[in-house]
Amino acid sequence: MTPGAETAAAYTLNELMCVLAAREIGDGDVVFVGIGLPNLACNLARATHAPNMTLIYESGAVGAVPDRVPPRSATPRSSPAR
Repeated sequence: MTPGAETAAAYTLNELMCVLAAREIGDGDVVFVGIGLPNLACNLARATHAPNMTLIYESGAVGAVPDRVPPRSATPRSSPAR
Protein backbone atom coordinates (compact mmCIF):
# COMPACT_ATOMS: atom_id res chain seq x y z
CA MET A 1 0.00 0.00 0.00
CA THR A 2 1.20 3.51 -0.82
CA PRO A 3 2.32 5.51 2.24
CA GLY A 4 -0.57 7.71 3.37
CA ALA A 5 -3.17 5.74 1.40
CA GLU A 6 -4.89 4.53 4.54
CA THR A 7 -5.14 8.14 5.76
CA ALA A 8 -6.50 9.42 2.43
CA ALA A 9 -9.20 6.77 2.48
CA ALA A 10 -10.64 8.45 5.57
CA TYR A 11 -11.66 11.50 3.48
CA THR A 12 -14.15 11.97 0.67
CA LEU A 13 -13.00 12.91 -2.82
CA ASN A 14 -14.67 16.33 -2.41
CA GLU A 15 -12.70 16.96 0.78
CA LEU A 16 -9.43 15.97 -0.88
CA MET A 17 -10.14 18.13 -3.95
CA CYS A 18 -10.94 21.09 -1.71
CA VAL A 19 -7.66 20.77 0.21
CA LEU A 20 -5.62 20.34 -2.97
CA ALA A 21 -7.26 23.38 -4.57
CA ALA A 22 -6.66 25.45 -1.43
CA ARG A 23 -2.96 24.57 -1.52
CA GLU A 24 -2.70 26.05 -5.03
CA ILE A 25 -3.76 29.50 -3.81
CA GLY A 26 -0.97 31.76 -2.63
CA ASP A 27 -1.05 34.68 -0.23
CA GLY A 28 -1.84 37.82 -2.22
CA ASP A 29 -3.37 35.93 -5.16
CA VAL A 30 -6.48 37.29 -6.88
CA VAL A 31 -8.93 34.42 -7.33
CA PHE A 32 -12.10 34.24 -9.43
CA VAL A 33 -14.39 31.95 -7.46
CA GLY A 34 -17.76 30.30 -7.87
CA ILE A 35 -19.97 28.72 -5.27
CA GLY A 36 -19.70 25.32 -3.64
CA LEU A 37 -16.32 23.57 -3.46
CA PRO A 38 -14.35 26.40 -5.11
CA ASN A 39 -15.66 28.80 -2.47
CA LEU A 40 -14.83 26.36 0.30
CA ALA A 41 -11.30 25.90 -1.08
CA CYS A 42 -10.71 29.66 -1.20
CA ASN A 43 -11.93 30.17 2.33
CA LEU A 44 -9.81 27.24 3.55
CA ALA A 45 -6.78 28.85 1.90
CA ARG A 46 -7.57 32.18 3.54
CA ALA A 47 -7.92 30.55 6.97
CA THR A 48 -4.74 28.48 6.71
CA HIS A 49 -2.08 30.25 4.65
CA ALA A 50 -3.39 33.00 2.32
CA PRO A 51 -4.97 35.72 4.46
CA ASN A 52 -4.22 38.42 1.87
CA MET A 53 -5.91 36.77 -1.11
CA THR A 54 -8.61 38.69 -2.95
CA LEU A 55 -11.79 36.89 -3.95
CA ILE A 56 -13.80 37.92 -7.00
CA TYR A 57 -17.12 36.09 -6.92
CA GLU A 58 -19.06 35.13 -10.03
CA SER A 59 -21.81 37.45 -8.74
CA GLY A 60 -19.44 40.41 -9.10
CA ALA A 61 -18.49 40.91 -5.44
CA VAL A 62 -14.82 41.83 -5.10
CA GLY A 63 -12.76 41.50 -1.93
CA ALA A 64 -15.47 39.89 0.18
CA VAL A 65 -14.28 38.31 3.43
CA PRO A 66 -17.12 36.06 4.61
CA ASP A 67 -17.13 35.10 8.28
CA ARG A 68 -18.64 31.73 7.31
CA VAL A 69 -18.86 29.75 4.11
CA PRO A 70 -22.10 30.67 2.34
CA PRO A 71 -24.44 27.76 1.63
CA ARG A 72 -24.61 26.38 -1.88
CA SER A 73 -27.33 27.86 -4.03
CA ALA A 74 -28.50 24.50 -5.37
CA THR A 75 -29.07 22.63 -2.13
CA PRO A 76 -32.36 20.79 -1.74
CA ARG A 77 -33.34 23.22 1.01
CA SER A 78 -33.07 26.28 -1.23
CA SER A 79 -34.10 24.82 -4.59
CA PRO A 80 -37.74 25.03 -5.66
CA ALA A 81 -39.68 21.78 -5.68
CA ARG A 82 -39.96 20.11 -9.06
